[in-house]
Amino acid sequence: MGTRRPKKPSGDKNSGLENEAELRRHFTGKRDGYRSRVDVAVLVQGRGAQFEAKAVDLSRSGILLKITDARFAPAGRSIGLVEYCRRIMTYFKQGLNLQFFGGALSRAATPIRVANQSLGVEEPLLLACRFATPLDGPACALFGLDQGEDRIREGDPGEGY
Repeated sequence: MGTRRPKKPSGDKNSGLENEAELRRHFTGKRDGYRSRVDVAVLVQGRGAQFEAKAVDLSRSGILLKITDARFAPAGRSIGLVEYCRRIMTYFKQGLNLQFFGGALSRAATPIRVANQSLGVEEPLLLACRFATPLDGPACALFGLDQGEDRIREGDPGEGY
């Protein structure tokens, strides 16, 4: 029977490394399938907060979001990848609810990675999420999406999201 190490206090100089490891574990996964570039307003709801965002890429199984709300990422100020991920973990670790078209369509989602790509948008930090249930035919039609089946590859750090 081994002895258990006590939990390190949050002020410990090594706790940053543990937090970074947790962030890396949380933000993995890559979607591989039919997707479409979009420009759709989204209300992102998480633990105790909601933020305005734009969908920049969409498929049946997931979405790539640019959170545009200044309360999350102040305009004109880069917050950096680590701080951005910490904010994602603070508000969305337990998942998020996405509202489209003024609430006419909503989807529960899980954050799967932060994409550090410009994709033609000003802020290169984007949040990739996997829907809890894929978009059905009528929802795909609302967005003008091809209804082909997506494939999820776990832990693939390749390009895209």
